[in-house]
Order: sequence, then structure tokens, then C-alpha cells
Amino acid sequence: MARERLEQPRFQANTLGIDQIRHNLVVLASFRTRDPGSSNLTIRRGIFTKTSGKLNIFKGIVRDDQDSLTNPRVTQEILTNLSRFIDHYSNHPTDADWDILCNAMYGFLNLGSKYRDEHRNVDNIVQSMSWVCGQADHLFRARLKNGFRAEKAASYSQGVYNAANKIHLDGTCRAMVMDWARRFVLKKKMGYAHDPKYKNLPYGENKMLHRGKYIAHVFGLRQDSDFADVGAAIKAIEPARKAETNHLLQQYYAEQKGSKKTVEEKFSGLSYTIGGPLGLGEIHIGNQERINSTGTLIAHVSRWMAQSQAAHRRNQFSLFVHEICFWMREKIGYQHWHTHQQRQLNAQQAVNALNIGLFANPNPTPIINQGGGHALGFAYDPAGDKCYFMDPNYGEWVLPNDPARVAKLIYDVLKTYTAGSERGFANPLYICRSIPTSRHARFSSKSP
Repeated sequence: MARERLEQPRFQANTLGIDQIRHNLVVLASFRTRDPGSSNLTIRRGIFTKTSGKLNIFKGIVRDDQDSLTNPRVTQEILTNLSRFIDHYSNHPTDADWDILCNAMYGFLNLGSKYRDEHRNVDNIVQSMSWVCGQADHLFRARLKNGFRAEKAASYSQGVYNAANKIHLDGTCRAMVMDWARRFVLKKKMGYAHDPKYKNLPYGENKMLHRGKYIAHVFGLRQDSDFADVGAAIKAIEPARKAETNHLLQQYYAEQKGSKKTVEEKFSGLSYTIGGPLGLGEIHIGNQERINSTGTLIAHVSRWMAQSQAAHRRNQFSLFVHEICFWMREKIGYQHWHTHQQRQLNAQQAVNALNIGLFANPNPTPIINQGGGHALGFAYDPAGDKCYFMDPNYGEWVLPNDPARVAKLIYDVLKTYTAGSERGFANPLYICRSIPTSRHARFSSKSP
């Protein structure tokens, strides 16, 4: 057995056919735990096998030190398999291969995380995991862009006007969704970029910069409350909170043309009601929850559309906007790795540093918060039979009456938030985030 193992090259990723690579990634995807001492990945003749311990008699494998992920040749073999399958998927995209690719990337992150307590050099593992998360970030954004290119109606980003207006307060995305909803519900304007006749209009960032001056005034609203009248709620925000953005509001009023409405008057008559959890599974780089989560989203979108259609048939005001809020957390990163303690100590002055283990450890290692929240908007117009969806970081899409298509778009948007660069580090790595919590709420002209 040992002689056979030595005589046959272990690493052959560059010579394998795509079917064998697909099989290898299915094996890689089977790693679902990050517990030290759990199953290992063993490579022989380029073929991936899931093994336990050193001696695997029935599989004809005896593991040795060269099989460890600390061997750069092992991680390079894994990355080559992933790279070749990414190229294949890019040219021949199918949902089945998409699931295999996402689950394999997540499986590798689980496999690599087993080494987090190691004292020896595991930098090749960390760099490989960061590379995989970076590839996931690129793939998720490309899938969103290319998969919904025809439906994309306008591009804009909250970050542009945040930077231009020099405001960096929490709640920008939610304030944008509220303003987007106000245009639908109170003015019957289909989002930022569309007129009532559903014709695409050019929408420049300069308009967002102007609008951002009064959107900032909405930041002070609580995110855990219903509002019978959003305008009245804005009026009730404590003066100290309003003072943070008052200079922008005055700039807006100075630039304002036409009717000189206050922000409170603009939002007067808009109600906001929290609906409850969306009931999605935990979304991350892996696609284990794609089918179930998409099915749940289809049910929500279908129900939201049916509500508008029923109100339209009764000749009642039927333009509702549904807010989707979600919260992210670090799922797989490097902040609990023994070899990265010094890296975190060097980042102690980071804005969001939190000391944990204060009573258990006399020298607590700072943990940099990699989580956060975000808000999205969905609306259906029964008169025009069109669906509208917006993300303050990407812009707007206009879709036909197709709940499955809308649900796919929402899921693909959520996926883009599960991989990205760390915050708070001088030399950030790419990590995996998850979305464990989400909820929906509704804007209307009154409480239905």
C-alpha cells in the first residue's frame, strides 16, 4: 500500500477532466464542521477522498504529514480544482454546478478552520481561505450583474453621497428605502429612476447627492418601532440627533426648487408596520439553503403581490412597499486563530474593537466587529403589472410579474453580502459572513 502510494503522484489537478474535478468538489463540499479532529481531506492521483485518522484500510489510504493542509502543495491542489471549475462554470453556468461550487468553497473554509488553534505556521491556509472568499465575492457580484442585466434600470450607491455629504451615520440604507417607499406610496412615482408611465429615465448621482441632504434627516428614526405617520415620527426625533445632519438639511432647503416642503411634510401620511421574520435559512457562501430560502421568498413575494392586486380590484389605494431588513455576522474568519492574535492586538485602536473574555483572560484579544445590517425595498404595481426592487448599494431593477424571478434576484443580492473584505485591519483579508436574521415590514398610506 505504501509503495503504491509513493509511486503514484498525489497532485494532478492540471491534468484532470472536468467530471473528476466536479467529483472532487462534491467531496470538498461534504465538510460541514470546523471541529478539530474531525474528518480530513486526502488526495491521491488527484482524486479527493474524505478520510478519518491516519489509517483508512477500506479506502487503501495511509495518511502522512504531507497530507496536511499545512503543506502548500495540498492547498494549491485544492485551489487549482476550484479555479478550473470556476472557469468551467463561467462558460457553462447551471444551478447544479453553482451549488457545487458554492458548497465546495464553504467546505474548504470549514476544513481550513480546523487549524485555527495551531501554533505552527498556517499562513498558507489563511491566505488560501482568503483567496476563496475573494473569489466568492467576485463570483456573487458577477452573477448578480450578469444574471439581471436586462432588468437593471438604475445604478447608484449610498456610499457616493455619504462621502460627498461627509455623513457616515448608521441607517443610510434604511433612510433611502423609506424615501423610495414615500415616492411609491404618496406620489405614485415608481422608485427613483422611473416615471408613472414606466419609461426608464436617466438618473445621475448628482440627484442622489441632492436627495441625500434630506434623507440624512431620517436617520434618527428607531428601527424597532411601527410608525402610524413617518412624518410625525421624524418631527418627534430629539433635537440633538437632528443637529448631526441639520447643516445638510439647510443646504437642501437652499437648493430646493418648486414647492418648499419640509422633510416632515414630505413623509406625512406614510405609515410603517413591522411584519416579522422572513423565515429564511442562514445564508452564507455555501448554497445549502438556496432552494429553501428561494422558496420562502417566492411565498412572501406572491403574498405581497396578491395583497396589492386585491386592493386594486376594490379600487383602494394599492401601492405598498415592502422593506427587507437583514443582519450579518462573521461566519468564518481568522480572529479566533492562535497565529493571528498579534495581528488583532495591532488593531486595538480600530473603531469597532470590542474586548471579549474580560474576566477569563487577563490580556483579552480585541475582536473587530465584522457584522452589520442592511435594508432593501420591494414594490409591485398592479396597474402596470410590474415589480420593482432596490438595494441602496446597487440601484434598481424592474421585473415582470414573476415571483420566482424576483425571489432569485433577492437571494442573489443577499449572497453578495456573505463574502467581503475585513474591516478594521491594516492588511485586510477576505472572510465569510452569514445572514442569520431577516425581517420584513410594510409601508402604506394608512394602516390597512
